[in-house]
Amino acid sequence: MDFVPALPNSHEMLLVLPECLLVVTMSAVILVPFLNRRSVTNPTLVTIVGLGSALLAAIFTTNYSGQFIFSSMLAIDPFSQFFKSMLLLFTLMVVLQWLLLRRDEVHPFDVPDLMCLLLGAAVGMALM
Repeated sequence: MDFVPALPNSHEMLLVLPECLLVVTMSAVILVPFLNRRSVTNPTLVTIVGLGSALLAAIFTTNYSGQFIFSSMLAIDPFSQFFKSMLLLFTLMVVLQWLLLRRDEVHPFDVPDLMCLLLGAAVGMALM
């Protein structure tokens, strides 16, 4: 039996929109320091906006009943979407807490790396 790879359709891409938004946010966080190198708030605000949009996308895709996408490699159901929403909310709260309490203790050049690592961990956990 041969495996024939198929390109994802628009419905499958809609269901993984939160993960796609997190990957785009990771790219944006790395590129933002080219605008203002010494800013701590710019990468953090991009991270907050990206996490918020991914959270909204996860909330709006909770109505789909158990579906398997990407050749049955990923299951999307209300249970997984609920925990993905909780993960994104928790990550958003961690970033906000860091912004309010600890941003003065980190060198501005390290902030994009920190946010990119945090977003990468969130993508990995969302796919689990």
